[in-house]
Amino acid sequence: MIFTHFAFPTLHTLFRKKKFTEDHVTFFVLDRGGTHIAVVNCKMLLKSQVVKFKIKMVTLSDYFFEVAMNDVYFINLLAS
Repeated sequence: MIFTHFAFPTLHTLFRKKKFTEDHVTFFVLDRGGTHIAVVNCKMLLKSQVVKFKIKMVTLSDYFFEVAMNDVYFINLLAS
């Protein structure tokens, strides 16, 4: 697993994305360098804890799924 490319202890996905889980969607998050992807399937997302916190770019708080890094699959985009 490649935790070094994602500098946070958990992966957050907006709770309002829950509407997409009815279609068995897989969620992808690209790291800042564009070299790795974190992959979370909808089952793991729905099992995750929901947390509320303030977003830096917006004055309001929002709800997020907080996915443990152990439930995330990582893909190295530079691997051959």
